[in-house]
Amino acid sequence: DFLVQDVTTFLSRLIQSHNLLVFVSTIYGKPFAIASGIDVPNAVALAACEKAMSHGPSILADGQPKGYTIRLENEPYSLTAAPHWLPDGFGFITGVLGSENEFIGSARRNLVLTAVIGFLAIAIAAIVAIRLSMLLAEPLKKLSRDLELVGKFELSSAPNSASAFREIAVMVDSSERMKAALRSFGKYVPIEVVRELLAEKQDAIRGGSLRELTLFFSDIANFTKISETLSPAEVVKELGDYFELITDIIENDFRGTLDKFVGDGVVAFFGAPKHLSNHAEMACRAALKIQEKLFSLQSEKLLPGGRFFRTRIGLHTGEVLVGNIGTPERFAYSVIGDAANLTSRIEGLNKIYGTRILASAETKNSQRADFEWRCVDRVAVVGRTQSTEIYELLGTKGVVDRIVLEARDQYENALEKYFAQDFEGAIPLFEAALKLRPTDKVGQVLRVRCQNLVANPRRNDWSGVFEAIEK
Repeated sequence: DFLVQDVTTFLSRLIQSHNLLVFVSTIYGKPFAIASGIDVPNAVALAACEKAMSHGPSILADGQPKGYTIRLENEPYSLTAAPHWLPDGFGFITGVLGSENEFIGSARRNLVLTAVIGFLAIAIAAIVAIRLSMLLAEPLKKLSRDLELVGKFELSSAPNSASAFREIAVMVDSSERMKAALRSFGKYVPIEVVRELLAEKQDAIRGGSLRELTLFFSDIANFTKISETLSPAEVVKELGDYFELITDIIENDFRGTLDKFVGDGVVAFFGAPKHLSNHAEMACRAALKIQEKLFSLQSEKLLPGGRFFRTRIGLHTGEVLVGNIGTPERFAYSVIGDAANLTSRIEGLNKIYGTRILASAETKNSQRADFEWRCVDRVAVVGRTQSTEIYELLGTKGVVDRIVLEARDQYENALEKYFAQDFEGAIPLFEAALKLRPTDKVGQVLRVRCQNLVANPRRNDWSGVFEAIEK
């Protein structure tokens, strides 16, 4: 009894704070020491254990511990039993019975905790990955869109957003430097030419094609005298503002192409590189708008001595060779041909007639827009044997002053008599036109010419063509 009591006390201490039933029995299954921490009565629990061991694998067969599953009060319990033998031959069985939750509850809790932690880790990793991918993808998308626009030569001046990733930051910086270089490049070459090359995915090579274009030449009246009153820095600034105004109107408002600046002169053309069916009309409208804009700025842009820039414009429509002209190492998108030379000469005739915009008959007849014209003269320019009929572009219909139109009609009536060699009959008509516009230099020039022809007749060799000996 003393031994049994000691064993029982020991077992009670062993299961302290555990929901277990521990027993020691003889090898025949009769318990002699029991300690229980479960809610099931000992008798019921021990009977279930004895039944499980008697019907299950014999624990005495090989002397190894055996496990059994028992249901008590509709709950699963686990029983583990093992035989023991003392040196004197005495044998006994120890068994431990407990709810499965007692054995695997903590494992389940750990499993659940591990699963929750794993899920949270995956969720956090996914969120971080998504965020990182956004941080990576967004600047790359912007860079991709920007490069797509660069491929069309649409160069935004707005910088791309900075990136925390070094590789992307390097790419963005390279893109910005490339755009800056291309913007600078676009200041030397017509942008439409570059866009056409990019669209066709080809390199720029020498060559050109014959096309009918309308050419535009202009220069500033008395620029040499004006520049003498300005410092070099002032000349650069004023000329730069003037060029900017003209270029903006030609390229942005009327889809023309700037060819080059020659001193204070501007050379441009309409109808290339992109085809314009109404290139003559666009050139005329550009010329009128330039004169209108310069006139409106006269009060704001007065130069020393009360001077301001007056521009003279020449227009001509004809076939020229247009394309990349020059050497394999360096060329320019430009035009060459007789039509280009004639345009330059027509622009120079403004000095003789005191006009602002002169155009050839080809330009006048190449468009159907509602412009008001005045036939000025028939001229043979320097370097050309054929005569050219030149017209002054007065403005658009409905805008030109009535007095100007009446004077125009009187002038053209006088010009008909002049071409018919009726110089005496032409003089009073020129004078009538001058009464309406006393400062009209065209009328003054033709009246003096008629007076000279009356005083010094040249009926046999006179052709009605004025030979301009100055460029």
